[in-house]
Amino acid sequence: MTTYIVIPRQRSDAVLRAQLAENPGALSEAMIDQARAMLAGTPFAGALMLAESGLVGPRERIPPGPDTNTRARELRAPRVLSSVGAVLIDDPPPGVFDALAAQAIVLPNEEYPLIVPVEEAKTPCDPWHLKKINLAAAQAKGLNGKGVRIGIVDTGIDASHKEFAGKSINFAEFDASGFLISINPRDAGDHGTHVSALAAGKSCGVAPEADLSVAAVLTHGGGKSGFLAQILGGLNWLAHSNHPSPTVPISHCPIMNGSFGGKGYNSYLLASLQAVRSAPAALFGAAIGNNGRLGVNNHGSPGNYDIVPGVGATDKNDDPAPFSDWGLEAASGALKPDLSAPGVDICSALPGNRYGLKSGTSMAAPIVAGAAALLIQQTPAFARNPVGLLVRLLRLVDPAPSAKPTAVVSGYNRIGAGRLDLTGI
Repeated sequence: MTTYIVIPRQRSDAVLRAQLAENPGALSEAMIDQARAMLAGTPFAGALMLAESGLVGPRERIPPGPDTNTRARELRAPRVLSSVGAVLIDDPPPGVFDALAAQAIVLPNEEYPLIVPVEEAKTPCDPWHLKKINLAAAQAKGLNGKGVRIGIVDTGIDASHKEFAGKSINFAEFDASGFLISINPRDAGDHGTHVSALAAGKSCGVAPEADLSVAAVLTHGGGKSGFLAQILGGLNWLAHSNHPSPTVPISHCPIMNGSFGGKGYNSYLLASLQAVRSAPAALFGAAIGNNGRLGVNNHGSPGNYDIVPGVGATDKNDDPAPFSDWGLEAASGALKPDLSAPGVDICSALPGNRYGLKSGTSMAAPIVAGAAALLIQQTPAFARNPVGLLVRLLRLVDPAPSAKPTAVVSGYNRIGAGRLDLTGI
């Protein structure tokens, strides 16, 4: 099966109204109508489409059920991902793309790599990162992430690990074509478990009482990569779905974390992350990349988008990690990273109730995501205000490391606004 991603060049007025109203049901219906209009001049005109509400046609509607995905595959039904503003089309007949050219951008279902940790030390596993960012200052104010749900886009999670005991964890795994294939938690590698515990683990996490929703989308090659349709399927699930918690009947993910992307700028996710930022008003943060040894401007997307806080890595001495990327995001003129956090020899959970050290900007990013959860707990209005949340987050730093001689290279600051510091929370 060959899958293509169709992004409307302009969202319809109905979609925008539904998005601003933050009504997932209305948004889904409006996106279905836009997709139907967009496909009217193609062989998919009048076809059943798969959406959050099931298989939907002009004159029929089949609610979601155990065979919905199977039937959608058999019918090659276009799939509407309303919260990320995309339509997935499988094995399109000739002429479809020509008919869509004026209305939409068509992207191939390319593979995107995990930002793989660059080294794993053998020293004892000590969560020094929590002391470095002064988590005690947040704890003194009773901040622990309770009532906030963090979305993780990664390789999955070992939900049975003791780091997550008693925690509400929602899970969904997607295949290369963007189909939901499982809700039974697993980690295709070990990266997602490590990242999830840094955000919200009991002993390694910045927000130990936060809940988690984990989209397993980087599942190929033992958790080394994922495909664009797969990533979009996971993002749409995080953004659109009701993620209930024991104490919160309806809970969205106001902060999401990702650690993927190749070297250089690629707009493949920009429109979808703009949609997610609008409604359900979530802030998506990302690792800036581990190509720093190659020099300036090797940082990857989505971490180098101007709307995404790209997170760099620092060591125990507050020096930038040699692998941590930096530079100018050419499309918008944004300097990256936006801020940094500890990312060298970071202790966290591994599948099988183990612990281990990893180094990478993908360790720093979930530490920042956990800090964002603390800010949302402190100021609940930030849950619907990603712009305000980012402004506050960028002030929650120690600027001194950014002034060190090691931090400024080729006119760029490799640490950004500073290293995350919760002292002033």
